Amino acid sequence: IRNGQTMVKENAGVREGDVLVSGIVDNSATGFNYVHAYGEVYAITEYKKTAEYPLEYIEKSNTGKSKKRYTVKVLNKEIPLFIGKKSPFEMYEKNEVEREYRLMIESFPSVYIKKETYQQQTEEKKKRTAKEAAKTGREELEKELRLEIGEKEIQEIKATDTLTERGTVEVTVTVMCRENIAREVPIEIDTNP
Repeated sequence: IRNGQTMVKENAGVREGDVLVSGIVDNSATGFNYVHAYGEVYAITEYKKTAEYPLEYIEKSNTGKSKKRYTVKVLNKEIPLFIGKKSPFEMYEKNEVEREYRLMIESFPSVYIKKETYQQQTEEKKKRTAKEAAKTGREELEKELRLEIGEKEIQEIKATDTLTERGTVEVTVTVMCRENIAREVPIEIDTNP
């Protein structure tokens, strides 16, 4: 603590919103004083995710076939450059990109060209063991947690899995981090007696 009065002891558990360092300092000689409290408060924090992974699942894969469709848009009017409204494939993954084209003359409106790419897909029923489902779950959940956590210092990663009656494996991944949890918050003084 650089300035202020410590409100919690080392190794105590805290929750978000708890006052850890107070800007109201009780001094036996001068009484209560207001100071700008600040410092670094490091804590071990816990991030957790749980999800279920079925033993029987459907896997989608691209067949390699694709179709592109273009649409021109001017002044909120769309002009399709393809025939038919139906999707080119029964099962597909669609990616869409829109680009703006401007003429050098100010009075002419922008022209937008939208490109839709349809990738044909197939579905295949697959089975996996409880061990394989648990491994997949651990990898996916850990990846998601690492994205959420960012650059925080990871201390430990724990994973548990349980086979459920529904034919799924419930996976829980917990990541323990060491991070500075200090947040500055203004002191609210009640001016009404």
